[in-house]
Formats: sequence, structure tokens, C-alpha cells
Amino acid sequence: MASDDWHLVAAEDALAKDGARIHVAVEARHITLVRVGSRLYAVDSVCYHAGGPLGAGNIEDIVVDDETLTCIRCPWHHYLISLIDGEKWYKSLERDDTGRSLVMRPSTRAAGKLVPAGFCLGV
Repeated sequence: MASDDWHLVAAEDALAKDGARIHVAVEARHITLVRVGSRLYAVDSVCYHAGGPLGAGNIEDIVVDDETLTCIRCPWHHYLISLIDGEKWYKSLERDDTGRSLVMRPSTRAAGKLVPAGFCLGV
């Protein structure tokens, strides 16, 4: 089967409710499907950092440059992975004043990428 072929992995009602989550295997790849509000996301079930059970992680929002990003938190090492594009958000995050959202500390984003706090970006 060509890699661009679609695969039916679940009935429509299996992911109808907010927070619904299922784990499937497609051509030997383990994938987690999760509904957050009106959006449906697919992410590798296995964390690419250390093989943890990413698909079982909590869904959390973080705020970056006034944009809210929906992420999944790996239960093993607490890495945050964006459900939108798979980007890893793991450094220099702190709770906002309400304590409900994670926000990136100032000066930790450069040219669209995270940089560890305290690292010099060079000239």
C-alpha cells in the first residue's frame, strides 16, 4: 500500500465526545487519536524522546507569544509535544498568574525555535 493511502481506523462515534481517545496500529506504527473540542488530532503513541507511553499523556494548553497551543505531556519525562505539528516544548515553561496555563519565559524563543534559558545564541 502506498504511504499516502488512507486507513479506516475507527468508527466515527468512537471519537465523538470531547476528550475521547483511542490507540490504533497502522502498518506497524502505533498512533493515538484524540478529540479536543471540535478538533481531532493524531500523534505517535510512543514518545520519540525515550519510548514512553505518549498516547496516555495528559492534554494541556500552553501559551506561546499569545498563541494557545494544545499539547500532550509524556508521562515518563513530562515533555510537552504539540498536537498540531509534533514540535517538542520542553524548556523554560512556567505557570501563568492564574496557575492554569503554562507560558514560555521571556527570551527563550528565537527565530521560531525554543532555546534553553541561559544559552547564548551567538552573533
